[in-house]
Amino acid sequence: MHEPDAVRRQYASESNLQTRLSVWRPTPAGRDPAGVALEAIVDAAPARMLEVGCGTGAFAARVAATLPELDLVAIDQFERLVELTAVRGITAHVADTQSLPFPDDSFDVVAAMWMLYHVSDLHQGLAEVRRVLRPGGTFAAVAYLHTSQEPVAWDLPHFDGPREYAGHVTVFVAR
Repeated sequence: MHEPDAVRRQYASESNLQTRLSVWRPTPAGRDPAGVALEAIVDAAPARMLEVGCGTGAFAARVAATLPELDLVAIDQFERLVELTAVRGITAHVADTQSLPFPDDSFDVVAAMWMLYHVSDLHQGLAEVRRVLRPGGTFAAVAYLHTSQEPVAWDLPHFDGPREYAGHVTVFVAR
């Protein structure tokens, strides 16, 4: 999903995000990717953290509850999602991961939760993450290892009831 207009349409409101958020739960085997990322963040003992692509702020709120003294900042490209994050008490700004509005070496930790596939120039986005990350800092990312970039001309038929999404989730932690 690298087309900026397609992403903008998807996240004009939080309703489409709710479907994607449904995969943010533990797997049937009990693996919680967000919990693994949170453990890596706690282990880093950060004073200041940035979450890029924060969505509704659910993960940022989980981090803030675990590390209440942490100076936590979150960004997202979409004003509505920034509003929802701010309602949770998180400092949030509208910004693009590919052009972060922070000085070099600003954060001990940068987190990217299930959002890297939205970054149209991933190399630029990761370069920006590295730029704002302090030397020796931690980058924690959760991503779908198997994400197709192929456009599809089909859609699932409408049906009522719960949906389950299967995928290959990977937690990356770089120091």
